[in-house]
Order: sequence, then structure tokens, then C-alpha cells
Amino acid sequence: MTPQDIQHKADEVASLLREKLSVRGKTLGDQLGRSGAVLPRRVRAKGRLLAHAATVAEHPQLAKKIDPAAVLRAHSEVCFYLSEINPRDRRMGFVLVILGRVTFALLITGAAFVGLLVWRGNV
Repeated sequence: MTPQDIQHKADEVASLLREKLSVRGKTLGDQLGRSGAVLPRRVRAKGRLLAHAATVAEHPQLAKKIDPAAVLRAHSEVCFYLSEINPRDRRMGFVLVILGRVTFALLITGAAFVGLLVWRGNV
């Protein structure tokens, strides 16, 4: 496996992170650091392995120590996880959570207001 192949795989994962999770960053390592709890621990670890392999592949002597099978496994696992994510569903879920919180706050405020009116004898 050539350094260009490894860099291409890292770039592919970086573009998937940008597309599916809207994570910004110059390198794959930066993007994985910014992804935080959005990615599961094992996927983040595989991504770090891929980012490390991409940086090590730039050095001819260190590139010999890269395990190509591990890089391929990491690439396939991270790509599989990211390909299953639907950005539209993530956005809709976020909007629904916000709406649920606002609705709950209005419900509690209304109940407190009615309780106050009953307590003061206005109802």
C-alpha cells in the first residue's frame, strides 16, 4: 500500500465526516478531535489509527512500519459507520428535541400559573 493510497483513504474519511456530521477541520485528526461524543469510541479509535497512518506514511522509513491490513480494516469500519448516518434525520432529531423541551417548559409554566391562580382564589 502506497502513501498516496493511505492519504486517499484518510481524505475519504475526512470528507465523509464533513458531509455526514458537519465536522470541520484541516486534517482528519482535527476532525476526529472535534467530533467528540458524536462518534463511538471504537470508530474514533479506528479513525485515529487511520490519521496516524496518513501522517506516518509521509516518511519513507516510518511508512514501512504501517500495517496495511489494519489500515484497510479501519477505513472500512469508519466508512461503514459514517455511510449509515442520515444527516437529515440527525437534523430532524435535533429540532424535535428542541421542540420537546420548549413544549415541556410551556406546560410546566402553564401548570404553575394555574396553580398560582387557584392558590390565590382567582379561579
